[in-house]
Amino acid sequence: MNAAPTPRLKERECIGEDYPPIFYARRPDGVALDLIGSIVESPRGRCIVVEAEAYFGDCDPGSRASKYKGGRIRRRLFGPPGRYLVYGMHGWLLTNIVAHEEGRGGAVLLRSCVAEDGILVEGPGRVSRYLGVVLDHDGVIVGANESPRIKCGYQPGGITGLHRVNVRVDFDKPLRYAWVDLFKPKRYVPEKIIGFTPC
Repeated sequence: MNAAPTPRLKERECIGEDYPPIFYARRPDGVALDLIGSIVESPRGRCIVVEAEAYFGDCDPGSRASKYKGGRIRRRLFGPPGRYLVYGMHGWLLTNIVAHEEGRGGAVLLRSCVAEDGILVEGPGRVSRYLGVVLDHDGVIVGANESPRIKCGYQPGGITGLHRVNVRVDFDKPLRYAWVDLFKPKRYVPEKIIGFTPC
């Protein structure tokens, strides 16, 4: 964790309001973009989202939906929007929010946030640990059962789109979004780039 620069933050009109379920019932790339600047609150901590990554359904080579044709993660990806999808990878828990249009699949991975004290919490595993996310939060509606609440926050200044991290085959459309006024995201180059087709 490193201290992040602290530019003046412009509040959105809806600041502090929990997002309604319909917020997540749309394409994951739109949700990921709109989550930048949002506030995440949990019993363990509070931070501002500065990096988020979108994943679609079966057509997305980076999505777990295209890799696993059964099981809990796939069911969650195609389940009701606005619920947490939590799973382990390389010894870390990753926090996703299910987000997709009706009849489709998708989710948004919370990659990085800035804590109240200005410390950058970089990397999805560290975000989960900072917020106190546990496997019991998997499938829970955002904000229910002591899971982190996600609220309207700040209007981000400069947002950049990037290729997703550790995705070997990625779309030509960037699906990772970062608030570059608050931190400098690492760049990742996939082995292969294909045309974007939302599914």
